[in-house]
Amino acid sequence: MPSWFVLPKELRRDQVAVTITEYESTTSNVWKVRVTVRRKHHWIFGVIQEHWGTVDWHPDSSRERTPAAEYPNWVVIKIGGTKEVYEQSEANNLLRIVKKPLY
Repeated sequence: MPSWFVLPKELRRDQVAVTITEYESTTSNVWKVRVTVRRKHHWIFGVIQEHWGTVDWHPDSSRERTPAAEYPNWVVIKIGGTKEVYEQSEANNLLRIVKKPLY
């Protein structure tokens, strides 16, 4: 779970899902992101929290070639004042929060 999210006392981790929607920019290295935490089985009225933030490539993913074309790659997602590093290890929609220095 993202570090900025506090799970409500009445819910367990296996009862919620996190969706990260990136709105990539072709003109900037920073783009927008929407992170939604919702109850797994209540998609219509199940939103617990929704936050907007920004995404930027982690320095280890800043390469001459397009970072998204090589794996693993890392992005830094900033929600409010909190920054977390997310890793994509293969060509799919799965991102993991990892402990990686920001330099």
